[in-house]
Amino acid sequence: MKTQDNDFVHKFIGNYRTEKVPVHVKNYGRVVKQTTNKVFVKAESVFADWKEPTKANYDKILAYDSALWKVPRFVKDDPATIKELS
Repeated sequence: MKTQDNDFVHKFIGNYRTEKVPVHVKNYGRVVKQTTNKVFVKAESVFADWKEPTKANYDKILAYDSALWKVPRFVKDDPATIKELS
């Protein structure tokens, strides 16, 4: 169909659906109970190479972090107190 401006307007009127619309959901309307028990096995997971932290590791991490922290920039206490914290 053409309009006055020579633009085409597509006109389509389809028949309505007489059959039932299919449901594309598996087990629609039913509750499926799953009875799987998952067991975490560290050796078979992505955490297999991860080492458990120790007190020595925590001390090493704290020493590294305290060397780089910027507490003196925003804490305006005396230098002795800041030195005591680090």
